[in-house]
Amino acid sequence: GSQGEMLPSTDLPNSWKSILAQAPVMAYDVASVAFLASLGCAVGVGGDTGWIVLAFVYGMRVCFPYPYVGYAHNAQLYVWAMLVEAFPLTGARRVAVVVRSYWPLLLCVLFLGIIRDTGRCDLFPAASLVSRLRFYGVGAALAVAFVVGGVHVSDPYGEMAWLNLWALYAYLFHVFWARVLPLPYGAIVTCSSAIIFKAAHV
Repeated sequence: GSQGEMLPSTDLPNSWKSILAQAPVMAYDVASVAFLASLGCAVGVGGDTGWIVLAFVYGMRVCFPYPYVGYAHNAQLYVWAMLVEAFPLTGARRVAVVVRSYWPLLLCVLFLGIIRDTGRCDLFPAASLVSRLRFYGVGAALAVAFVVGGVHVSDPYGEMAWLNLWALYAYLFHVFWARVLPLPYGAIVTCSSAIIFKAAHV
C-alpha cells in the first residue's frame, strides 16, 4: 500500500465469476447496514443513527477488505443516504458552516489522504490498513460534506435545475456509453448530452 502497490485489474475473463463468489459477503454487508439503520429508526435514535451507520460502513471497509467490495460499498452508501434524508445528521448545520467556511483547509487535508496505489482502489482495497484508512477517510469526509449541504452553491442564473438532471443522467449512463462506444466517444456523448438538457430547460 505505502509503496505504491499495483492493484488487480477488473479486465479479467472470470471477473463475473469472481464477483459472484463474493456475493454472500456483499449481501451480508448491505443487509447489516440496512438492519442497523432500521434498528436505529425503530428505537428512535434520530440524527445520531446516521453517524453510527457511517462509522460502521467505513469501519468495515478499513478493517475487512475483500475483492470487488466497491459494489457492496455503493449499496451501503445508498442505504445511508436514504437514512440521512429522513433523519438528518445531528449537528449537520454546524458541520455545513465549517465546510463552507474552511473548505480550502479541508481540501488540503483531503489531498493528504491520496494514496500511491494504482488501479481500482474502490474495488480492490489496498493491502495496507493505513492506506485503506486514508482512502476511505477521504470518501467519508466527502460524503458528510455533501449530505449536510456543505458544498451547496448559490444559483443566481437558475442553471442548477437542468444541471442536476444532467448530472443524474451522466451518473446512470456514462458507463453504458463507455462500454458501447470506443474511446473517447463514450465520454463525448455523455458530456455533449448536457446540450439537450439545457435546450429542454429553455
